Amino acid sequence: MVRPHSSILRGALRTIQPRPATGIPQQRLFAASARCRANEKQQASFKSQLYESTQQRLKRERAEQERFAQYQTQSSGGRYAAMMFALIFFSSGAYYLGSLKPAALPTSSTTSLADLEPPKHNVSQSNLQAAWSDFVEILGKENVSTSPGDLETHAGSDWSSYTRKEDEKPFLILYPASTEEVSRIMKVCHQRVIPVTPYSGGTSLEGHFASTRGGVCIDFRRMNRILDLHKRDLDVVVQPAVGWEDLNEELAKDGLFFPRTPVPVP
Repeated sequence: MVRPHSSILRGALRTIQPRPATGIPQQRLFAASARCRANEKQQASFKSQLYESTQQRLKRERAEQERFAQYQTQSSGGRYAAMMFALIFFSSGAYYLGSLKPAALPTSSTTSLADLEPPKHNVSQSNLQAAWSDFVEILGKENVSTSPGDLETHAGSDWSSYTRKEDEKPFLILYPASTEEVSRIMKVCHQRVIPVTPYSGGTSLEGHFASTRGGVCIDFRRMNRILDLHKRDLDVVVQPAVGWEDLNEELAKDGLFFPRTPVPVP
């Protein structure tokens, strides 16, 4: 009886004996599942960190956009405020200047010479002598005269009703031959504030060529050409020293004439 019982026990032992061997794969499965859970935790942690960093980045971008929009609003507002300030400032200044009492307007259509400020000239010897060299450079020495005879002739005329004073005569006489030379002469006189008196035929009854301020006299005798005739318009372009007799001789060729004023002329 013992043997069979022992054999049964051995069989039972045989059937029971393999169980410890099954513990190994169970432990392996547990370890694998633990690693999976750890990986899942790591993945979840990484996803949460990624999500959190993305959220933070989005928050920063939104904050930057809001700050930029606020700056733009403030900047446009500042420009508008500056423009309004400038507009108000200049408008106020213009209104103030306009509210000042203006000078009384003259009641007559003409202004008396006594009411005008006298012109300021520089007729000192040093200034006129310095201008002489400028005129010589423009016209040449032969066309700049300081001869006493020329000065006396250009100071007055027997035809004139104006009696000149002894000191009313030019410092020198200039003889230009072109418009360009006249322009250069006038630039020098303008810069040096020298009075200028023009001279052509010398037949003025009112003393037009009297050098009452001294300075220089421009004699246009070398500018005596007829430049252009417009027959249909009945006008003619001439230089200052063209005489009326010479002009009428030229106009007679086209059946025209220039009616002179009723004054005694040579």
